[in-house]
Amino acid sequence: MILWFVLIAHVLGLASALSVLMSGRTPRGTVAWIGALVLVPYLAVPLYWLFGRYRLPEYLTARHGEEFPVLAGIEDILAGRERTLPESAACPPSFSVLERLAGLPFVGGNEVEVLVDGPATFESLFSGIDAACDYLLVEYYVVKDDATGRELRDRLARKAREGVDVHFLYDEIGCYGLSDGFLRPLSEAGVHVQSFGAGRKLGKRLQLNFRNHRKIVVADGRRAWVGGLNVGDEYAGRRIWWRRPP
Repeated sequence: MILWFVLIAHVLGLASALSVLMSGRTPRGTVAWIGALVLVPYLAVPLYWLFGRYRLPEYLTARHGEEFPVLAGIEDILAGRERTLPESAACPPSFSVLERLAGLPFVGGNEVEVLVDGPATFESLFSGIDAACDYLLVEYYVVKDDATGRELRDRLARKAREGVDVHFLYDEIGCYGLSDGFLRPLSEAGVHVQSFGAGRKLGKRLQLNFRNHRKIVVADGRRAWVGGLNVGDEYAGRRIWWRRPP
């Protein structure tokens, strides 16, 4: 009996691994699922068929439909501009691979600043938010209801009251503990607040792996902040998360 159970589990693991291989996931996700399904199918098979097998066809269809006009618009914008970097900073031939993958050319006129830690990041971010004149696009996986989170909230609310078009997207799992009391001042100020979730149907609510882990702020289409820092005191260097306050 045990032998049959082991045999069936490994057969299902191999079949599930083939499903993963054909599902068009990210390379890291594919390797992780296949490794688990082959090595520990007793645990990984039920987890995969419960949480990991959905490909969200509605999302993919909508995403692909939105990409075509965006890419066409970008091509129109770039049509009359210099499509490569200046000769003094010319891209090596190998960079053409990156251009083909992205479907976009390298262009000049851009600057990148490395923000080395939390204090530098949030000082730059808050300064950029305060300077925005047209719109702000903000999305985070985790936003904490602490001093840093409330500072971000209050600055976004202030810009919205000044007439700036502000959009705030947060993940409903990463911000599970975020209360209505934290979000209400944003909505009352005119900020477009939206949570990122898989949907209300039971099957889609089980898609816990479909999350928005991005941390991006765009100001007026001219400045952007990207990276691995969420919003909270521990990310800003105000508190070390593994130490209890005195």
